[in-house]
Amino acid sequence: MAGVTDQLIRLIELAKKQDDSYLARLSELKEKHFQACRELSVDKIIPGLETDFAAIAEVLRAVRISKTCSEETLELIAGHGELWSAQIFQAHLQAIQADNSRFPRSRWLDARKVLVVRPGETGPVVDWEVSTSRLAAWLKTEEVPWVVITGYIASTPDGVATTMKRASW
Repeated sequence: MAGVTDQLIRLIELAKKQDDSYLARLSELKEKHFQACRELSVDKIIPGLETDFAAIAEVLRAVRISKTCSEETLELIAGHGELWSAQIFQAHLQAIQADNSRFPRSRWLDARKVLVVRPGETGPVVDWEVSTSRLAAWLKTEEVPWVVITGYIASTPDGVATTMKRASW
């Protein structure tokens, strides 16, 4: 699934230019993820992915109409590649676990639920106190040896989805 974040950002750029090819590209991206699900026999997560893709299509439509995209909207859309990859991987692990009871159990964790960041001088800064507390609370309720957690994404103190940004160096 390499390059999905770049593809999502490209969809935003196309929508801002009112280039309707973003629709076909979004459809291709959706099919790529659905194909991975089918190949890994994890079709059960396709309805959730379908919901995400439909929501992104709506947001991109708003971007197209307004010819603009806020940083918050870009962050929301750009983080979905991580969400999808982690969900597909977790579903695959669950399938393995179902066939092999000795394989360790695992759970998927959306980092946005536990990782809180604030703007910093050079990029996002983790609020370690809040994040550690949230993670500890989540781990208490899950009690599994393995956790599949998304990378790159987090939330603001207000709960708004964001990313850890890309290094510019």
